Amino acid sequence: MREDLIGHSEAGRPISVVHVGGETAPLRILIVAGQHGDERRGRQAVTQFVEHGQPAQDRAAPVGIAVVPDANPDGTAQGVRTNARGVDLNRDHLRLAAAETRALHQFVRSWRPHLVVDVHDFPPRRRHLLAQQLVYCHDVFLDVPTHPVARHPALGPKGSRLLQPVLGALNAAGYRSARYTRVTRSGRVRHSTPDVVDARNGLALRYGVPTILVETRGPSRRDDPTVESHVVAGVQLALALIVRWAQEHRVPLTEARPRMPADDSVPVRTRYRHAARPCRLAFADPHSGEIRTVVVPGRFTPHLEATWRVRLPRAYAVPRDRAALLEVLRRHAFALVPPSPDGIQRIERYWIERLKPSRRPDRSPHDLTLSVQLESGSLDEHVLVPVGADGGAALAVLLEPASKHGLARFAEMELPVAPQAAYPIWRVV
Repeated sequence: MREDLIGHSEAGRPISVVHVGGETAPLRILIVAGQHGDERRGRQAVTQFVEHGQPAQDRAAPVGIAVVPDANPDGTAQGVRTNARGVDLNRDHLRLAAAETRALHQFVRSWRPHLVVDVHDFPPRRRHLLAQQLVYCHDVFLDVPTHPVARHPALGPKGSRLLQPVLGALNAAGYRSARYTRVTRSGRVRHSTPDVVDARNGLALRYGVPTILVETRGPSRRDDPTVESHVVAGVQLALALIVRWAQEHRVPLTEARPRMPADDSVPVRTRYRHAARPCRLAFADPHSGEIRTVVVPGRFTPHLEATWRVRLPRAYAVPRDRAALLEVLRRHAFALVPPSPDGIQRIERYWIERLKPSRRPDRSPHDLTLSVQLESGSLDEHVLVPVGADGGAALAVLLEPASKHGLARFAEMELPVAPQAAYPIWRVV
């Protein structure tokens, strides 16, 4: 076991990674905890896993495990969700505004894990569910990437290749578990979110690595004194089961990459599709504590379907004066190269015909209509971002104007998506 420094927080506190097993093993797993400083149980479970919960090494399938036990030491010190600058780290894997997320991404690029496990706490009591006399009763939830570009074939369809055996083993061992199911205030029932701002989708999208979300049941003032030790033990078992599963599936984990469609098209906009049947999930009664399976109130939309696809260009041409955007691309370690000296390239330029703005901040517009003009032009005032094998699909999600979860939705990127206007990023074809 060895501890290394991988960076510092915004307030200067060290961020460390603990290596367990062979650092250069053919199978490498990264476990991250504490992105939110007020999520104590997840950090505790990961720390105990490092100390005495890891499975025995298999000589036939050696595994290197790297653990970041506290990704947000500033938030931990203050007992708050965010870092010292008020940044929610698990909403920062797109812009990489915080020193902590930049350090984590840099480590992922250098160590190249084959699987990332992101550990959090979830609050069991939520006001809109309490109004329905429902309290989450699960010890641990699991989930997988939901953005279609972030899915990995090693996890199987909808993550079933991992979720089914791990959840089954947890339940058989006496720990109540399920796929993470969110019931929103607006009345939608779904699994996590397809947004790429979190570690689950963001790391999977950028580096083509499968990720697993582990949600630990957080404290409640009505908990029995034995609940915490039971929940922490359940998360430790979940981590051990995930490691064992990775050893058994080391070949697809180490060799498979996210599949691109035959036509090289990338889905950049999606919509939820309703399930034919309602969602059924176990909940506890807030007064008696009795656990029963109920039809979850709300519209069950567990499926995502692509509504807009784009073909990848050879490169994207970003105006030199978009400093904030170029800085984000540098933080993601995308190559930024000057244009060819001959100057003239075949380019595609977007013209935005019409749209319906979102009423919520940092959201993409609705009912977008674009036209494309193919022409020859000079790229002297642009920087090229080549679309290579490493992260090419991610560039489409980040830079295309039709992307629902791209950078254009953030005003500071200076990528206006406005009706009857030209989009400033060009496609080099």
